[in-house]
Amino acid sequence: MSSAAARRYARQVKARRAAAAENGATSASALASGGGPVAAAADSASGLAARMDSLLKTGSGPESYEALQLASSVVRRYAKAGDVAAAMATGTTATMRLLSHGKIPTATQLSRELIDMMMDYHAAATDETIRDVITPIHEGYVAAIAASIASSSTENDGDESAEDPDREHHISFLRDAVRWTDKLGTFRHGDPRVHAHLSSASFDAGRWQDGVTHGVYAEDPKFIAASLQGDPELNPPGGGNAGDQPRDVALTAAILMFLALENARDASACLRAFLEADQRDTKKLTAAFLTSKSLPNYVTFCCSLVRICETDNSGWFNWITSGSQCGRKLVEQNKGLQPYLTKIGKVYFGVQPPPSMLSMMENMMGMMGGMGGMGAGF
Repeated sequence: MSSAAARRYARQVKARRAAAAENGATSASALASGGGPVAAAADSASGLAARMDSLLKTGSGPESYEALQLASSVVRRYAKAGDVAAAMATGTTATMRLLSHGKIPTATQLSRELIDMMMDYHAAATDETIRDVITPIHEGYVAAIAASIASSSTENDGDESAEDPDREHHISFLRDAVRWTDKLGTFRHGDPRVHAHLSSASFDAGRWQDGVTHGVYAEDPKFIAASLQGDPELNPPGGGNAGDQPRDVALTAAILMFLALENARDASACLRAFLEADQRDTKKLTAAFLTSKSLPNYVTFCCSLVRICETDNSGWFNWITSGSQCGRKLVEQNKGLQPYLTKIGKVYFGVQPPPSMLSMMENMMGMMGGMGGMGAGF
């Protein structure tokens, strides 16, 4: 080993010793051997978890803040020492401890600091990092929220309203995680696995627009269809057999986003799964689309649009979007559809939009990945 390498190795061992000693978790064997990132992280994380448990068992606010400060200092110490793997492992463990004690807002502050650190130190969004950092924290939120709902329901005679702020914390963490995978991963607009977590969390929070958006980027058409059919707010009682139910509007958003992202396969799969679970007569829906002068029929519009994109018929595309009375009314009543239809026309039929519309379209598609949401037009 060269003298320079020896000095660098000694500095790393010294940094690990200092971090472990600060948390009362010094392991003689790990420190004597230098430990490596995995051993050092496991050693520090174990001692940190024990100290956090001791602080959090009282359940009071000051101790929660003290636990947060303790965890943040250890994560920063590892990162500054160049041991980002140990920083991520320690930060994940600490966040999980906070969640296990029901400290969801505090856990969110730490988890977002963890993502910021990963961004600052250019930690790549690899399969291992998503598996070992993002997914465990996501699952920790799910468990903590479930416990919070159960407790709130018991204390308030079934009222679950207290869950909403907790779900927002969960979503904010996952949004940051999507941005991280977009910047330092291999998928444009973010990793599909993290989008899948965010889609599920959004549907659980009653935010179907975000659920659809991130479900599209997760490339999970069957999950979207099942979520739309099972969402009580999108399936009001007494909705009838018309093709303009809230779930039909949400389906249209999903189909158009899939097509605008040049994913006709999943657009077709989403539509098939939706129709398989639907109880309405598709022949009556088709007849209503052709004859109705008042109500837009979203289901038949989606079926027609997917088929037209598969046959590459620009004449039929113009008819379905502006020629037919029902299609024209549908677009007029949902201005948010236009950017997606513009992109579909360009991709599948070579219809060149005005420069202003093209810029708006590209900006919207870019925002969908990291930010979520599809605007107020829906």
